[in-house]
Amino acid sequence: EETAFGAEIVSNLYSNYIKSSSEDVYITTACPSVNLFIQKYFPSITKFMLPFVSPMIAHSRVIRKKYNNPFVVFIGPCIGKKLEKEDFQTEDAIDAVLTFDEMTHWLKEEEIDFNSLEPESFDTDASLRGKIFPFSGGILKGLKNQDCMNEYEIISVDGEEMCRDTFTSIENGELKKVIVEANFCKGGCIGGPCLRNNQGIFTKKLEVKDYAKDAVYEISDKKIFDIDFTKYYFDRSLKPLNPSEEDIKNILSSMGKFSEKDELNCGVCGYNTCKEKAMAIYAGMAEPSMC
Repeated sequence: EETAFGAEIVSNLYSNYIKSSSEDVYITTACPSVNLFIQKYFPSITKFMLPFVSPMIAHSRVIRKKYNNPFVVFIGPCIGKKLEKEDFQTEDAIDAVLTFDEMTHWLKEEEIDFNSLEPESFDTDASLRGKIFPFSGGILKGLKNQDCMNEYEIISVDGEEMCRDTFTSIENGELKKVIVEANFCKGGCIGGPCLRNNQGIFTKKLEVKDYAKDAVYEISDKKIFDIDFTKYYFDRSLKPLNPSEEDIKNILSSMGKFSEKDELNCGVCGYNTCKEKAMAIYAGMAEPSMC
């Protein structure tokens, strides 16, 4: 089955939630990497995260209701899905996650020529709203026709830099009445790290659009059973460490820095100052030999 089916479910959950609530900001939660990024580094804005599972989890829960004791495998371009599978709120939903790279490698090991196989249709139909989820702007494109969106500015951000900038603005109270579609990979899921080929982002986007063009906008008779799709997002920030001056002095000495004159602050190690590097060593994120 195609997880675009789960994407349409999530799109409907977003629309209904926004209609019935009155937050100044809403942030989509389809991207597990974005979700963890916010929870770790911007915990004050978790209250704006739409409280639902991703399309992968939504779809897998429907599959578990439809079939008798299925073994559910998700295949996609996202390495973040592997971590999402292990989350305590969703670990019962899916049995295995494979990336497209892993699938390609497996086929080669088994000496199966993918291009020689006959294509088959998916067992479950998916709508246009679901099929366009993979590229940046695709989630919100499915929401734009909803009346509840009229009073909000709808923005799409992708890539770590844009996400960080946008979340900082939200944290500082600079953005109001916005619905933010956030993807950690540039271009959205089609820019995922485990979809390696020579095509550019826009080529991939056009291919997805071409694939989806004949799909109906919405499938109204979907059976989603009595399933709970909610998920709660909370503060997972790393608590700051407080080394003593003696600790830092000892670490600096291990780096050959015995006085302030020795602290060149050259930045070659990737840290702005020698003291920053010493703090990173204290936190277990760097080694003295990297100096």
